[in-house]
Amino acid sequence: MRLTIYRKMVIGFGVIILVMILINGVILLELNALSSAVRSTLSTDVRALDGAKQLRTFLYDEERHAQKFLVSNDTLYLGLFVDAAAQFERQLDTVHALIAGSSENASITEIGRTHIHLFRNLKSQRGAKEPAGDIPLARGTLSDTLELLHARLDRLIVSIRSAMSTSLLGLEASTDRALQVAVILTVLSAIGTAIVALAITHTITRPLRVLREGTRWVARGEFRRIAIRSRDEIASLADAFNDMSSELKRSHDLRAEMMQQIAHEIRIPLQSIHSAYYLLTQQIRGPINERQRQLLDTIRKNTERIADFSNQFLDLARIEAGMMEFDMHPLDLSSLIQAAVDGIQVSASEKNIRAEFTSEPVPSVQADPVRLSQVVNNLLSNALKFTDRGGTITVRLEAVPGGARITVRDTGVGIHPDDLPHVFSKFYQARGTQPPGTKGSGLGLALVKAVVEYHRGRVSAESEVGRGSAFIVELPAAVEDRTMAERSQS
Repeated sequence: MRLTIYRKMVIGFGVIILVMILINGVILLELNALSSAVRSTLSTDVRALDGAKQLRTFLYDEERHAQKFLVSNDTLYLGLFVDAAAQFERQLDTVHALIAGSSENASITEIGRTHIHLFRNLKSQRGAKEPAGDIPLARGTLSDTLELLHARLDRLIVSIRSAMSTSLLGLEASTDRALQVAVILTVLSAIGTAIVALAITHTITRPLRVLREGTRWVARGEFRRIAIRSRDEIASLADAFNDMSSELKRSHDLRAEMMQQIAHEIRIPLQSIHSAYYLLTQQIRGPINERQRQLLDTIRKNTERIADFSNQFLDLARIEAGMMEFDMHPLDLSSLIQAAVDGIQVSASEKNIRAEFTSEPVPSVQADPVRLSQVVNNLLSNALKFTDRGGTITVRLEAVPGGARITVRDTGVGIHPDDLPHVFSKFYQARGTQPPGTKGSGLGLALVKAVVEYHRGRVSAESEVGRGSAFIVELPAAVEDRTMAERSQS
């Protein structure tokens, strides 16, 4: 059966609801048992204790009426004694019924027999004859019988109170047990609910994380297939994503191959043009006039421009296709940047532009010197191109946590804020702030970004129209230098 997200949610919540029902049922059973125990205590032990106390009241009434009868020999008191005795017997039966089956049954029986003996003693002390069929009278006086009855009633009350204390202790234990059961079940239900919820969430979010990582790979130009084992809607989405990634990879490979072919086809006729230019300027085929020399110089400049465009185009295509070979080794940035700054001094002096380089001790970086020189030269070339006469180009090298930072700052025309986020895009050219005759190919900064990111670095730009721009390149330190820096900090 295919477990869709809807079915996962239904099954998960169904399990949670079932667990909650079972736990609530167990708690209700415990509460019902506790309620039955409380009801039993209230309806049996308490009533039995009240009944036993009432027996003592009736016994006091009997004793008072008996004494008056013995003194006055008035039958009225005898009748009152008989009524009190009858109430005593009825109450004794009620108490007996309440504690039936308990250890107090023998006490109840003894109290009943002693009460009958009291009645007979009263008659015997007045000389009355016993009714036929009565049990033979026990020896002893009336006061002895009353004292015995009081003693047995006291023992009965104490016994009932002891039974009540035992019941209350049992209730307390039952309450604690019910509370423990409720707490344990509540904790277990919370843990179980959390586990089920986490399991459902994991089955949904894990493939989403894989899919999100896949989109990041595609954004970086890595067209990998993603593997999702679920059988829900996300798996279908992953299949569609893999199909899209495959198509994008095929399109990307075709485009990279086409770009390389175009660049290659451009370079072949350029070589022929350069050869013809050399032959003409050297006047090997005959002399040329000044006008022809000027035309040849124009051809040279445009040929070099096309050649530069072709080289950058080909390099960018190779990097994007993963075909560019980098010779990576620890590199001293200071000497590399100094050489690049020295290389533009002649061109800078022609425009009366001051080019400066300042440096502080920085760790070496793992880099390809040729490609990194290309990055610095491109940034310097852009700064020189967009800086007016009398301006300044400042290059600063400084250490940052985990690596080094190169900042190329100029006092040129600047970049409009709307154009700034796109300056590293291929073929993008800022509009409205370029001096006449400075239109570029739109590949230089894109190549800078590709090379820097291959070196696991990052590049950014800051600019203000009319006040200049700054391009910042941050590169990670080589492994050896980074380890030493971390050790020195610790």
